[in-house]
Amino acid sequence: MSNVKDFEIEDGVLRKYLGSGGDIVIPDGVHEIGRSVFSGCRELTSVAFPNRLITIRMSAFQGCKGLKSITLPENVNYVEDWAFEGCTGLTEVIVLGDFVTISKWAFYECSPDLWFDAPENSKASRFADRYKDDRLWSDDDYNPH
Repeated sequence: MSNVKDFEIEDGVLRKYLGSGGDIVIPDGVHEIGRSVFSGCRELTSVAFPNRLITIRMSAFQGCKGLKSITLPENVNYVEDWAFEGCTGLTEVIVLGDFVTISKWAFYECSPDLWFDAPENSKASRFADRYKDDRLWSDDDYNPH
């Protein structure tokens, strides 16, 4: 389990993770996870996001191969490109909100069997439908911005 001392937080933005991985709980008050904060943390097995989280920046969890499942809280509205790139152990993404925009490359090089559970007719459900066929996308096919 993580300790509050494992995190460098500035004005609600998680800037750096100093821990060794395992099961982590991101502290309440964090509304943004900065770029590359957990990048390459192969020992990370699970992450609990705070309810007030709004944004997950580029490459935040890139290469976290031990991560199996994530639940995006209702307030999350944006997951940037490559946020979870190369998380090959990731098999499940649960999205609680209706309005989260997931960038085209957010789950690049994750398992082709990655399963999304998202509210029906939400932005995330449309992303999940497209994820199944991501090899067929061109840059003109999907623009989340």
